Amino acid sequence: MLKLLFVFVGVFCILVWPWVYLLRYRIAETQALKQYAMLFGPALVLLAGYFFYTEPPAEIRSQACGVVQGYQTYMTAGNSHQRKPFERIEILMDDAKYLRHLRIDGGLLKKGAGGRACFEFYDRKLNPHMQDSIVIKWRE
Repeated sequence: MLKLLFVFVGVFCILVWPWVYLLRYRIAETQALKQYAMLFGPALVLLAGYFFYTEPPAEIRSQACGVVQGYQTYMTAGNSHQRKPFERIEILMDDAKYLRHLRIDGGLLKKGAGGRACFEFYDRKLNPHMQDSIVIKWRE
């Protein structure tokens, strides 16, 4: 909502405000520096406010347990010479009773298929800026 407000006020400052200013003060004889400051000042203040208030989204960690069903290896999309493999783990979650496919970090040790595992992960549902849900570490 805040971004939409910044965009709306930014369009107003860039498109509408200069025309109103030029039509109102076109006849008046004033200094050129003052005119340009009034013309682009609000747009610069708005741009500075936008960059000040937009922060990178916080990553929310989740904890869950489930039964490991297996692992699958995939290749990233793109040029065949630059494709890299990554692994996903299939886990039957305790609370939901459905399979989740989570990307697993390359540095984590694998848990045996059929074994119960508890883990911390970045959930894609809670972190909409992430492309996949990612297992961070195993909990004991």
